[in-house]
Amino acid sequence: MAMVTAMPVKAAARLVKAHDTRLWRVILPYVEQARERADFSTLTHLAVDETAARRGHKYMTLFVDLDQRRVLYVADGKNAQTIQAFTADLEAHGGSARNIAEVCIPDLIRDQSGAFIKGIDEHLPQAQVPFDKFHAVKLVNAAVDKVRRAEVKSRPELKMTRYIWLNPASPPSNGQDLPR
Repeated sequence: MAMVTAMPVKAAARLVKAHDTRLWRVILPYVEQARERADFSTLTHLAVDETAARRGHKYMTLFVDLDQRRVLYVADGKNAQTIQAFTADLEAHGGSARNIAEVCIPDLIRDQSGAFIKGIDEHLPQAQVPFDKFHAVKLVNAAVDKVRRAEVKSRPELKMTRYIWLNPASPPSNGQDLPR
Protein backbone atom coordinates (compact mmCIF):
# COMPACT_ATOMS: atom_id res chain seq x y z
CA MET A 1 0.00 0.00 0.00
CA ALA A 2 2.94 2.32 0.54
CA MET A 3 3.51 2.34 -3.23
CA VAL A 4 0.21 4.11 -3.94
CA THR A 5 1.36 7.17 -2.00
CA ALA A 6 4.17 7.63 -4.51
CA MET A 7 2.69 6.39 -7.80
CA PRO A 8 -0.59 5.97 -9.62
CA VAL A 9 -2.74 3.06 -8.44
CA LYS A 10 -2.69 1.50 -11.90
CA ALA A 11 1.14 1.40 -11.89
CA ALA A 12 1.23 -0.09 -8.39
CA ALA A 13 -1.31 -2.72 -9.46
CA ARG A 14 0.92 -3.75 -12.37
CA LEU A 15 3.89 -4.17 -10.04
CA VAL A 16 1.98 -6.42 -7.62
CA LYS A 17 0.26 -8.22 -10.51
CA ALA A 18 -3.27 -7.28 -9.45
CA HIS A 19 -6.10 -5.39 -11.08
CA ASP A 20 -6.29 -1.72 -10.10
CA THR A 21 -9.94 -2.07 -8.99
CA ARG A 22 -8.78 -4.54 -6.35
CA LEU A 23 -6.36 -1.96 -4.95
CA TRP A 24 -9.00 0.77 -5.11
CA ARG A 25 -11.36 -1.37 -2.97
CA VAL A 26 -8.68 -1.40 -0.29
CA ILE A 27 -7.65 2.24 -0.66
CA LEU A 28 -11.01 4.02 -0.89
CA PRO A 29 -12.13 3.43 2.73
CA TYR A 30 -8.88 5.04 3.94
CA VAL A 31 -9.34 7.96 1.56
CA GLU A 32 -12.90 8.46 2.82
CA GLN A 33 -11.71 8.35 6.47
CA ALA A 34 -9.02 10.94 5.73
CA ARG A 35 -11.54 13.16 3.92
CA GLU A 36 -13.89 12.99 6.92
CA ARG A 37 -11.11 14.26 9.20
CA ALA A 38 -9.94 16.96 6.78
CA ASP A 39 -9.91 20.49 8.19
CA PHE A 40 -10.09 23.36 5.70
CA SER A 41 -10.54 26.10 8.31
CA THR A 42 -7.19 27.77 7.56
CA LEU A 43 -7.56 27.76 3.76
CA THR A 44 -6.94 31.19 2.24
CA HIS A 45 -4.99 30.57 -0.99
CA LEU A 46 -6.47 28.22 -3.55
CA ALA A 47 -5.30 26.98 -6.95
CA VAL A 48 -7.83 25.64 -9.41
CA ASP A 49 -6.99 23.84 -12.64
CA GLU A 50 -8.77 21.55 -15.01
CA THR A 51 -7.52 18.51 -16.82
CA ALA A 52 -8.99 16.10 -19.32
CA ALA A 53 -10.26 13.04 -17.48
CA ARG A 54 -10.77 11.13 -20.72
CA ARG A 55 -10.52 11.87 -24.40
CA GLY A 56 -13.48 13.71 -25.84
CA HIS A 57 -13.68 16.81 -23.65
CA LYS A 58 -14.60 15.18 -20.34
CA TYR A 59 -12.93 17.40 -17.76
CA MET A 60 -12.06 17.23 -14.08
CA THR A 61 -11.36 20.29 -11.94
CA LEU A 62 -8.78 20.08 -9.15
CA PHE A 63 -8.79 22.36 -6.12
CA VAL A 64 -5.42 22.66 -4.36
CA ASP A 65 -4.38 24.36 -1.10
CA LEU A 66 -1.40 26.50 -2.14
CA ASP A 67 -0.08 26.94 1.39
CA GLN A 68 -0.09 23.27 2.41
CA ARG A 69 0.36 21.91 -1.13
CA ARG A 70 -2.42 19.34 -0.98
CA VAL A 71 -5.33 18.41 -3.21
CA LEU A 72 -8.55 19.33 -1.44
CA TYR A 73 -11.26 18.36 -3.87
CA VAL A 74 -11.78 16.97 -7.37
CA ALA A 75 -14.98 17.64 -9.34
CA ASP A 76 -16.32 16.53 -12.72
CA GLY A 77 -16.55 19.33 -15.28
CA LYS A 78 -15.20 22.87 -15.40
CA ASN A 79 -18.05 25.27 -14.81
CA ALA A 80 -19.84 27.24 -12.11
CA GLN A 81 -21.29 24.04 -10.61
CA THR A 82 -17.79 22.73 -9.86
CA ILE A 83 -17.06 25.88 -7.84
CA GLN A 84 -20.40 25.52 -6.06
CA ALA A 85 -19.68 21.85 -5.23
CA PHE A 86 -16.21 22.77 -3.91
CA THR A 87 -17.68 25.55 -1.76
CA ALA A 88 -20.15 23.10 -0.21
CA ASP A 89 -17.30 20.66 0.50
CA LEU A 90 -15.15 23.49 1.88
CA GLU A 91 -17.84 24.47 4.37
CA ALA A 92 -18.52 20.81 5.27
CA HIS A 93 -14.85 20.61 6.33
CA GLY A 94 -14.80 23.72 8.52
CA GLY A 95 -13.72 26.20 5.89
CA SER A 96 -15.40 29.37 4.74
CA ALA A 97 -15.76 30.77 1.24
CA ARG A 98 -15.26 34.25 2.71
CA ASN A 99 -11.76 33.27 3.93
CA ILE A 100 -10.50 32.55 0.41
CA ALA A 101 -8.39 35.60 -0.41
CA GLU A 102 -6.81 34.38 -3.64
CA VAL A 103 -7.69 31.87 -6.36
CA CYS A 104 -4.96 31.11 -8.88
CA ILE A 105 -6.31 29.78 -12.17
CA PRO A 106 -4.68 29.23 -15.55
CA ASP A 107 -5.34 31.96 -18.10
CA LEU A 108 -6.77 29.34 -20.45
CA ILE A 109 -9.64 28.76 -18.03
CA ARG A 110 -9.99 32.49 -17.47
CA ASP A 111 -10.24 33.14 -21.22
CA GLN A 112 -12.32 30.15 -22.30
CA SER A 113 -14.77 29.50 -19.49
CA GLY A 114 -16.95 32.40 -18.49
CA ALA A 115 -19.09 30.04 -16.40
CA PHE A 116 -16.03 29.05 -14.37
CA ILE A 117 -15.19 32.67 -13.58
CA LYS A 118 -18.85 33.36 -12.83
CA GLY A 119 -18.75 30.50 -10.30
CA ILE A 120 -15.72 32.04 -8.57
CA ASP A 121 -17.41 35.45 -8.48
CA GLU A 122 -20.63 33.99 -7.03
CA HIS A 123 -19.29 31.39 -4.59
CA LEU A 124 -15.92 32.84 -3.51
CA PRO A 125 -16.86 36.52 -3.16
CA GLN A 126 -13.70 37.77 -1.39
CA ALA A 127 -11.25 36.00 -3.71
CA GLN A 128 -8.87 37.90 -5.96
CA VAL A 129 -7.80 36.16 -9.18
CA PRO A 130 -4.17 37.17 -9.89
CA PHE A 131 -2.35 36.97 -13.21
CA ASP A 132 -1.00 33.47 -13.94
CA LYS A 133 2.62 33.90 -15.12
CA PHE A 134 3.35 30.20 -15.74
CA HIS A 135 0.55 29.66 -18.23
CA ALA A 136 1.16 33.03 -19.89
CA VAL A 137 4.80 32.09 -20.57
CA LYS A 138 3.65 28.70 -21.83
CA LEU A 139 1.29 30.39 -24.32
CA VAL A 140 4.01 32.77 -25.52
CA ASN A 141 6.47 29.88 -26.00
CA ALA A 142 3.87 27.93 -27.99
CA ALA A 143 3.21 30.95 -30.22
CA VAL A 144 6.94 31.52 -30.84
CA ASP A 145 7.42 27.85 -31.74
CA LYS A 146 4.42 27.93 -34.09
CA VAL A 147 5.89 30.90 -35.96
CA ARG A 148 9.33 29.24 -36.06
CA ARG A 149 7.83 26.06 -37.54
CA ALA A 150 6.00 28.04 -40.22
CA GLU A 151 9.09 30.09 -41.12
CA VAL A 152 11.53 27.16 -41.23
CA LYS A 153 9.99 26.10 -44.55
CA SER A 154 11.24 29.25 -46.26
CA ARG A 155 14.28 29.89 -44.02
CA PRO A 156 16.37 26.71 -43.66
CA GLU A 157 18.77 28.43 -41.24
CA LEU A 158 16.00 28.19 -38.61
CA LYS A 159 16.26 24.41 -38.53
CA MET A 160 17.50 23.05 -35.20
CA THR A 161 16.92 26.39 -33.41
CA ARG A 162 13.86 25.50 -31.30
CA TYR A 163 15.89 25.33 -28.07
CA ILE A 164 17.47 28.72 -28.75
CA TRP A 165 14.09 30.41 -29.23
CA LEU A 166 12.49 28.84 -26.17
CA ASN A 167 15.53 29.45 -23.92
CA PRO A 168 17.08 32.71 -25.15
CA ALA A 169 19.24 33.14 -22.03
CA SER A 170 21.05 29.88 -22.77
CA PRO A 171 23.88 29.88 -25.28
CA PRO A 172 23.33 27.81 -28.44
CA SER A 173 24.69 24.30 -27.98
CA ASN A 174 25.84 23.87 -31.58
CA GLY A 175 27.88 27.08 -31.79
CA GLN A 176 25.37 28.88 -34.02
CA ASP A 177 24.35 32.46 -33.50
CA LEU A 178 20.69 33.35 -33.46
CA PRO A 179 19.36 33.70 -37.02
CA ARG A 180 18.98 37.24 -38.32
